[in-house]
Amino acid sequence: MMASLRIGIQIEPNDSFWIQVEEALYHSAERLGNIELVPVEANDPLTTQLLDEQGGLIEELLVQDIRALICKDILPVQFPAILNRCLPIVYLAEADFEHPLFTSPSGLYEAARLVGFHLAEKLGGKGHIVCIGGRLEPNADDGRTRLAGFYNALSQYPDISCDHIPTAWNYSAAKEQIARAIPAIEAPIHAIFGLSDTIALAARDVTDKEGFCNHPIYVAGINGDPLALAAIAEGKMALTVETPASEFAHRAIELAVCAASGGKLPSHFSFEPHLAKTDCDCGYSVAHGRGEPQTGTKSADTA
Repeated sequence: MMASLRIGIQIEPNDSFWIQVEEALYHSAERLGNIELVPVEANDPLTTQLLDEQGGLIEELLVQDIRALICKDILPVQFPAILNRCLPIVYLAEADFEHPLFTSPSGLYEAARLVGFHLAEKLGGKGHIVCIGGRLEPNADDGRTRLAGFYNALSQYPDISCDHIPTAWNYSAAKEQIARAIPAIEAPIHAIFGLSDTIALAARDVTDKEGFCNHPIYVAGINGDPLALAAIAEGKMALTVETPASEFAHRAIELAVCAASGGKLPSHFSFEPHLAKTDCDCGYSVAHGRGEPQTGTKSADTA
């Protein structure tokens, strides 16, 4: 019997989307067969770049006979040491890094750009948007491509202004950071864009609790998390761009198997985002501390 192909998997499930991706990776590996996913600890990669810890990570991968690595939290500074041992990396976060044995996704720029255009349309080309998330934690995915795509869309609307609040990616930390920062914004807030659905929902919960305005706020996010889709269906969130976790995970597994078998990796791999929104022109009212659903249903459009 042929030995199973051992593929390392390193995902810090700090967001519901990544929990879905991790589950989907195991399902895809089971469907493809003859693949063993091996959990890998990254020795707190978000806070350290020490050489001895890099060496420890690499030795762990080699000792376990891992033939390819699927990861999202390992720092780019660690990539060369891993790749120099001829271990392919399928990175799950966007990264400005090039190597024949390395691939990473693209598409979040366009996803955020899509959100920008739809929020601008909902606002009639005028108003103030608060963009929230990223640019805080020293990991590769710091939200810069999403911010760039969003700002690109808004550049076509001179009467829309925008503030940015940097936050962590997990709900509890982001909620605290938003609660501290958002009262200092002087302009009336007409829309909120969270760089992930988790952050968008944290912002919605903060503004709901504060009850600091008496007009609807359009809330948008990225990922298509179940809680966000439920909020859209209830009229408590305007839209999200769905990143299909199962499709994303299956592609990652396919690429890891290809690389482990000596195949060539593309520099980047893409996914097809889908816009999920309500059919009605509904914002989320925080004046009374609750969402105010309006008649309408959720629809999904392909970006």
